[in-house]
Amino acid sequence: MICPPPQHEVCSNLSLLEAFAAGKELLEDRLEFWVSKTARVHLNSLLAKVGVGKKEPIVALSPGAASSGRNMWPSDRFAEVAQFLHQQYGLRSVLLGAPGEQLLAERVVKLASDAVVDLCGKTDLPTLAVLLERAI
Repeated sequence: MICPPPQHEVCSNLSLLEAFAAGKELLEDRLEFWVSKTARVHLNSLLAKVGVGKKEPIVALSPGAASSGRNMWPSDRFAEVAQFLHQQYGLRSVLLGAPGEQLLAERVVKLASDAVVDLCGKTDLPTLAVLLERAI
């Protein structure tokens, strides 16, 4: 495993282990995240509740920044992007974020109407992974 300095803690630990593995790399340079069938079923259920079909193409948008409002793109811009993607390509945008970002997501929904659906604060990590896997 090759990690440029400064190394993440995981890379540092793997580098230490590789020293004992006769120079063999222990892991590839990519992460894997396995999700259960339950997470896939849960995502399909969440999307069905907001009117998104199993085969309907989606785009994931995350308009919030939980830690601060600095450098945050305005909600009307997210709405414009969502409307453009919907009108030009037939894509629905799925809004993602933490529960504390719900008000921001509601503003985007209000501005973009049927171009977006709001799953802000409604996904756990496995469901989010499945959603991002599905999004184009």
